[in-house]
This record gives sequence, C-alpha cells and structure tokens, in this order.
Amino acid sequence: MSSHIPSSFATSLPLGSVLMVIFTLFVFYYALYYLNISRKKKIILGASITLFLLVWFFLAYFLSVREFFPKSSIIESIPNIGLLFVPIIIGMAVLTRSKNFKLIVRALPQHWLVSIQITRIMGYAFLVLYSMNLMPAEFAIPSGVGDIIVGFSAPIVGLFLFLKRPFSRKLAIFWNFIGILDLAFAIFLGFFTSPHQYQFLAKDLPNDLLFKFPLALIPTFAVPLSILLHVFSLNVLTRK
Repeated sequence: MSSHIPSSFATSLPLGSVLMVIFTLFVFYYALYYLNISRKKKIILGASITLFLLVWFFLAYFLSVREFFPKSSIIESIPNIGLLFVPIIIGMAVLTRSKNFKLIVRALPQHWLVSIQITRIMGYAFLVLYSMNLMPAEFAIPSGVGDIIVGFSAPIVGLFLFLKRPFSRKLAIFWNFIGILDLAFAIFLGFFTSPHQYQFLAKDLPNDLLFKFPLALIPTFAVPLSILLHVFSLNVLTRK
C-alpha cells in the first residue's frame, strides 16, 4: 500500500467491498429461496453466483495489492484498469441470455436491492484524500459527493419501495439512472485524471492513488457491481 494513503483505508475499503458481497448474496439467496424452480437448479444457480462474486473480489484484491491496474501490460498504452468493464459485460450477457438468471433478477426484493447501495458512501475516501492534497479536485469532489448522495439516499428510496408508496417506482427508476450516471461520470474522470498518455485533467496533481491498493477495490469491484445492481433493479422496475 502506498505510504500516502491513510492506513485506516486498508481496512475500511476492503470491508466495504466484503459487505457488498454479503448483502448481494443475501438478496439473491432470498430470491432463490422463493423461486418456483427445482432444488437442484437453486443449488447450481446459488453456487454459480457465489463463486462469481468471490472469484471477482479476490482477483480484484490480489491484483490491487500487486499494483497491476496502473500498468499497461495487456493492451499497449491502455491501463489495465479497463478490465473493470469485464464483469459488467459478463453480468449483462448472463441477464440477457440466461432464462433462470432472469427469473432470479425479477424475483429480487427491490427495496433490498436498492438499499444495498448504501455501501456507495465509500466515496468519502475521495474527499478525505482531496483534503490531504493527495487526490485532484476534478475527480474527488464530483465523484465523492455523488457517491455519498446516492449512498445515503439508497435506504430512503428502499423504504419507499417497501412501503409501496404510489410514487416509489418512478422515484426508484429516477434514482437508479442518477446512480448509473454518477458512476459513469466517475469512470470518465478517473481515467482522464490518471497519469497516462490520455490524461488531460489534473495534470498538476495526477490521480495516481486511485488504481493502487486499497482504493483500487472501488473502481475494480465496487463500481462495476454497483452498476450491475442498478441494471438489475431497472430491469424489473421498468417492466412493471
């Protein structure tokens, strides 16, 4: 870990990612339990989802510690951080092609699926680093503030869904789109403030800590998982 990053982040950020795994598995297993499919299919689907999340998390953790993501060894001149799109593509492909997985997604309790995103408050780390002059304002302020707003509003939107308020569905759809836009904007700013040949923002203070452990767990695990959760939620809300 870089000596510049507060040591407390080495615990809090991985813990936030672990909580995302636990909450996500809980919601999926809840949906599986009540799904009207055979017990064998439930076991296979549950094991597959668990294996995918655990392998993804441990790969992100291991490669972050090895400082793999700031490098450009896979595709010349393009940082390895581009791999964050791989799990998003896999999740989208499975959703569109697997009938059983689609059934699980549509059975997910929306109030819990939305509330999981309270873990987005991990974006506070960007503001802390900005206050220490270790992260550029061009990235830290919009990304950190956006994540905190989405994170704190997640359980509120989830509560409205649970209470089945008349406006809750439209509110949740709007909230999901805002959440995706926030993440997309953060990815854009993160890429163009980082030190490589495509950097055109924050040249006086490159964003060189974002892709190092433990912060790298946010763009390589927390962000793509959050995007998938938003997509799964919209897949259900926009059909009703």
